[in-house]
Amino acid sequence: MNLNNFSKQIEPYQNNQNDFQNCPNCQEKVYITDYLALHTLIDEARGATGAQSYIMSVCEVVLMLSMFRYLFEKEQETQWLPKILFIKDGPLALFSRLDDFASETVRPFLQFLYERSLKEHVGYVNWIGLDKSGEFVDHVRALDSKIPTGSIFLPDLNYIRKYTTGDRKSVFGERTYFGIKMFIKTNQSFVLDVAIPFGPNIKYQDYIKKPNIKDFLTLKDILETLKSLECDMYQNSFMPIVMANKKVSLSNIPSKKILEVFSKEMLEK
Repeated sequence: MNLNNFSKQIEPYQNNQNDFQNCPNCQEKVYITDYLALHTLIDEARGATGAQSYIMSVCEVVLMLSMFRYLFEKEQETQWLPKILFIKDGPLALFSRLDDFASETVRPFLQFLYERSLKEHVGYVNWIGLDKSGEFVDHVRALDSKIPTGSIFLPDLNYIRKYTTGDRKSVFGERTYFGIKMFIKTNQSFVLDVAIPFGPNIKYQDYIKKPNIKDFLTLKDILETLKSLECDMYQNSFMPIVMANKKVSLSNIPSKKILEVFSKEMLEK
């Protein structure tokens, strides 16, 4: 399967071609779940519970990628891409069984869009992730009192190895990340992931050694937008994330009563 062919899609989205592809060797049908190897997370003891978090993660990323591709392919809709900021609740990364998808599909697609952005002098890739926990968040919180308001810091690989991960052998995020981390302080300090700012001729493991803040084409607009969305309800919170979490949280609605009514109705049938 050629998963990195980012030319305009000719076949309608309703065609079976978009449900599966045939293996070039054995001609068997290959589905997206096969490519992501989610079946390897199913075992006799836990069943399919191990795959649930991975399915949620990949669906979230695929949904956003689908929006990028749809808007880019529709000529009358392409104008909207530079005007939309996509926000992911969490880092711009996919872990464990999904790392191949992150490094071999998501990252090349963003590199393709970045190259087109340079050619057409417009920012097509406005995608960020907001870290809520982890070693980078802990690091920034420890330094919060020493960071001046209005600061932006872009850590390179040496800094990451020395002050956050402590791992001096591997390259941080080499197979899992499709974003670059930076430390921001406006009214509050937070860790921001911004979609990779380089084209297909540059490798992630080389770029992260010496990232350049000037490569982020729309960073100024992104930061201005985030500043207008800051929220005091929780630490490092922003309105879109707070509103989305509130809508999907069962704890904020009478979930117990609803489940009781639903169970009784099902039992009475």
